Amino acid sequence: MSSAGAASPTPSISGAGWLKGWGQGLSQIFFQSNIYTALLILAAFVVAGWRLALLVLIGCAGNTVAGRLLKADSSSVTSGLEGFCGAVSHH
Repeated sequence: MSSAGAASPTPSISGAGWLKGWGQGLSQIFFQSNIYTALLILAAFVVAGWRLALLVLIGCAGNTVAGRLLKADSSSVTSGLEGFCGAVSHH
């Protein structure tokens, strides 16, 4: 069996990397890559309504996990590029 067609394994993501990716996903809504921006955005969603904030968090987390399950690159996941679309679709 040839290994030429096999996909190269992607490095695993640490717990801190998952949290960073989740936070970065929120900040990517406004094309930022900053955890403090993510916290401000989340605070704004909470002010708008706690249910909306919860939906944004669930959407971002779901897309982050789905991106990884679909073999997205680990750097793409930790930079938030896999999660922001799930957050954006709820706001």
